[in-house]
Amino acid sequence: MSSAGSPAWYSTSRSGHPGPSGGSQGGRSSSGHRFRPSERREGPGRPASAARGEEEDESSSGRPFSICDEEYDDPSAQASIAFIKGLNKGSQRVVFESFLKGRIMEIDTEGREQVEALQKPKALPPNLKVRVVDVKRTSKGTRGGGLSRMSALVVVGNGAGVLGLGQGKASELGQAVKKATRNALKSLQPVPRFNEHTVTQALNTKVGQVRMNIYPKSAGSGIVAQPTLRAMAKLAGIHDVGIKVHGSCAKSNVVKCLFQALCGQQSAEEIMRQPGMVVVPVVPGRFGRPGRSKAWA
Repeated sequence: MSSAGSPAWYSTSRSGHPGPSGGSQGGRSSSGHRFRPSERREGPGRPASAARGEEEDESSSGRPFSICDEEYDDPSAQASIAFIKGLNKGSQRVVFESFLKGRIMEIDTEGREQVEALQKPKALPPNLKVRVVDVKRTSKGTRGGGLSRMSALVVVGNGAGVLGLGQGKASELGQAVKKATRNALKSLQPVPRFNEHTVTQALNTKVGQVRMNIYPKSAGSGIVAQPTLRAMAKLAGIHDVGIKVHGSCAKSNVVKCLFQALCGQQSAEEIMRQPGMVVVPVVPGRFGRPGRSKAWA
């Protein structure tokens, strides 16, 4: 007889022979797993459910993951199925899990079109120009080897008093530049200018170990600065200025120092509001001095 509390098909015999109670009872396979007698039958007496299960397994083993092969007459259902089929396998599983958990009741076609429109790469406004001022490659040591990433520093400006600075990091240089451009567009700031060609006053700024002196110049004098700072000043709409850098020459800190100085300067109206300050007309010339005339023979 079988042990107390054990089902009728259970047998303590390690072989497949009948137990003490007689009859064809279950046993253990060579791997030690217990099974029912119906699972060991072969031939015509085999249960139809087991046969169907094996047929389904055999038919689905070589078939790739598919989405709802049935046909629907509803256009919205057809659009939803077409949208799901267009996703990759990982996204399909995420959508199905959301359906099962009740997070998604239906797929909004209009909302999907809006999301796709937002995800498309947008072109920059025609008046904005982009310049990559610094590119770095960093590497992090791990057990599996070195992990390399790229970092980019981008300046965006319209050449008429608007400037933006952004930094982006990614595994590839193109993605890093895109992220930096996106961050630069988010950080656009106005740049006060004197007569739309130079800075409002002499500026002294410091970022990290970088010390920078910026002084205005008369119209037509040009930009006296490093090539990177010269391009950055042109993007801000400043065409006559002198820039001197002291201390560290780290390009990232130098660019950040100039950006902070240009966007942080005060306009003539703000200076006039300070106590004890007045605004006087400035005659053409360098630093307010009268311009020199040249006699040509």
